[in-house]
Amino acid sequence: MILATSCFRQIHSDSRLTHPYKEHLQNHIWVADQLLGLDSNTKTYQLSYGDSLPLLNGNITQFTDSLSFRSDYMMWCGNGDFTGVSGHYNFPDSNIISITVETVTYFGGWKKPTEHREPKILLYSISINRDGVLLTKRE
Repeated sequence: MILATSCFRQIHSDSRLTHPYKEHLQNHIWVADQLLGLDSNTKTYQLSYGDSLPLLNGNITQFTDSLSFRSDYMMWCGNGDFTGVSGHYNFPDSNIISITVETVTYFGGWKKPTEHREPKILLYSISINRDGVLLTKRE
């Protein structure tokens, strides 16, 4: 138990440090190819710039402050079944982001209750490409 706690603290201990990707992620609204963290088996996420879109549709992801993120499926019409993922992120290394999902919320037409997930740290390599940011799962 001590080892697991020590590893968890190590991964999440750098939140006060300046990180090269931190401001970049926080300063944009992202349109993702999938909801960030919804499926822990997802190998990659492409986050594309959504700041200049007149209407935000699809999987919208925001890194809302220095520790929290939110990823929601939304459509401008407001009709349908919608899912939202919220949790925390951190940077254990210069090109790695850790994601921990806390809740999955269902709204709109869904009749499902909010899921409160067991903490599981997902690690992704970060790279910037011409479309935005690519997150690639680390094994």
